[in-house]
Amino acid sequence: MSGFVLNRILTGVVACVSGCVAGIAFLRTEKKRAAALCPADAAPAAGTEKRKTGRKDVTALLVLLLSEAVSAAGAVLTAGETFFPESVLSACLFSACMFGASVSDRVDRTVKNTYACAAALCGLSAGGLSGLPVWVRAGSAAAVFLFFLVFNLISRKKPVGGADVKLCVSMAFFSGHRIFLPALASGLLLAAVCESVKRVSRKRKKTDVSGPFPLVPYLYAGWLTAFALNAVLAVMQ
Repeated sequence: MSGFVLNRILTGVVACVSGCVAGIAFLRTEKKRAAALCPADAAPAAGTEKRKTGRKDVTALLVLLLSEAVSAAGAVLTAGETFFPESVLSACLFSACMFGASVSDRVDRTVKNTYACAAALCGLSAGGLSGLPVWVRAGSAAAVFLFFLVFNLISRKKPVGGADVKLCVSMAFFSGHRIFLPALASGLLLAAVCESVKRVSRKRKKTDVSGPFPLVPYLYAGWLTAFALNAVLAVMQ
């Protein structure tokens, strides 16, 4: 095995571990915030509730590990000949920020500015992944912001929240329009399908179907899908 290939593998492993550590830190932060918002859920009385909480934690950690592995592998494959370790690390840290934002969005439908700012900062060293210079990706981010700003101004119900806009702008700056557009399309499609199924299920159970739903997890899933497909296409070319 050549030293260059070994360097890529070690870089991917280190980046994946770093992203997992950051994601676990974000998960613990959001769990504490959820416990503060809902004290009754922080100390379940029955053993059954404790087991359910444990299963949710294990599921979240498995999702985090899988997403970080996809991010690391996708970054290594996308880099091609222009391989920079910091690009791979930035992809995994960006994925960890999106994971934390997804958990935060599920907790109380808000996303801290910390996640959006940290995700955007990861874009400063991600030029090798998108093949686009910083100023082009900054232009894409500005265009996305203006689009959602106009969209919310002309829409009465304002269907896209501020957290969703912040994360979309960060995604556009990190990935560029080549990855962001399919990521947004696949995320919105996934959200439409999943939420439609949930609403039908709730109607059958005669439960409330009104109210907003967390969009950031679907945007994150769309980004992972688009990023992975972009990596596969880069290898096939």
